[in-house]
This record gives sequence, C-alpha cells and structure tokens, in this order.
Amino acid sequence: MANCKLTSRLINYFKIMDNIIDIIGSEGSTKYFLSKSYGIELMLLLAEFEKDNADNGIEDTYEGIKFYRPRRAAFSSFCNDLEENGSIKYIESSKKKSKKIIRLSESSKEIVKQLKR
Repeated sequence: MANCKLTSRLINYFKIMDNIIDIIGSEGSTKYFLSKSYGIELMLLLAEFEKDNADNGIEDTYEGIKFYRPRRAAFSSFCNDLEENGSIKYIESSKKKSKKIIRLSESSKEIVKQLKR
C-alpha cells in the first residue's frame, strides 16, 4: 500500500514537472533557460531578485545559484546568450552607475507568472 502511494505521488510530481517544462519551453524567450542544468533555477532566482528589488549584478546572480553552478566564464557567456535571445536584459543599477543588474525580459516574466498559478 505504501509503495502504491509513493508511486502515485511520483507520477503526480513528474506530471507537474512536465507541465512546468512545457510552459517554459512554449515561449521563445524562456526556452533557452532549459538548455542548461541550472537554467530553471536561474530564471526563478531572477524573478525573486526582481520581486525583492535586489541590486543583482552578474556576480551576485552567479553566487545565488546553488545547484549545478557552472564556471564563472561559462555563466557569463550563458547570460550574454540569454540577452541576445531576449530572455533577460541588463539595466543600469540605481545604486552604482558602473554596475549592470540582470532582469528577466517582459516575456520571460509572463511565463514566470504562469508558473505561479
């Protein structure tokens, strides 16, 4: 009986994850987050930073990744690719003029809103 409950929970979990991946993959700007093992974590981290109005530059964002953190150069390169694909944008920090903070693009923010439902 316990195995049946566990199996049922796992099936539900995989259905939820499949739905999340479908939603992220459905938008051109967010599907690129799926190309890296830390991509979904990065997308959600950027949403949290924006919600908290954090002054997160590339280094702060890199340090925020907990799982499958890449090398720093690879991360920077991936962020540049995400910007080129319209997934994120860099904006000037209000606290330090020489600092660029990372934010999700408008279309990426819309997908994150769908995930929260």
